[in-house]
Amino acid sequence: MANPCHLDIIRSSVQDWNRWRAGNTGLTPDLSGADFSYEDLSGVDFSDMDLSYDNLSSATLVGANFDRTVLDHTDLSDAYLRNATFRQANLNCVNLYGAVLAGADFTDCDLSEGSLKETELQDAVFHNTDLRSTTFTGAEGLTARQLLKARSLHRVIDLETRILNQIAGNRSRLLSPPDA
Repeated sequence: MANPCHLDIIRSSVQDWNRWRAGNTGLTPDLSGADFSYEDLSGVDFSDMDLSYDNLSSATLVGANFDRTVLDHTDLSDAYLRNATFRQANLNCVNLYGAVLAGADFTDCDLSEGSLKETELQDAVFHNTDLRSTTFTGAEGLTARQLLKARSLHRVIDLETRILNQIAGNRSRLLSPPDA
């Protein structure tokens, strides 16, 4: 259950929340079980938190900071995440169905088994990202160039054939099972 004081701060304003976080660096906020669906939290600092299983569906999170955040099984479907950062985050089994992720940075992330169905991925960064068993059905704006820097693409689902062929011709190791 989320800490009611933490919920009061974030619901007052993103600016108040970010100021409070900056002044309380030794404290990890507790927003477990919170529902932020349809809220505008653009620019919010969620870094170094655990938002597993939280609901942020249809939220506006432009430029949000999710660096080193645990988003395991989190619902971010239809969220607007343009230019959000997810560096070193755990997005295992995350639901990003229909999300706008243009310019998002997934450097050093675990996005394995995530759903990127119907997402907008133009200029998204996947440097050293684990994309094992990630679903790309209907993803738009994605190029082989973006994915060539990923850590693993083993067993990706519904990645366009032209992109798979470009990757296989350049770095087939991405499509092979990771070393045991």
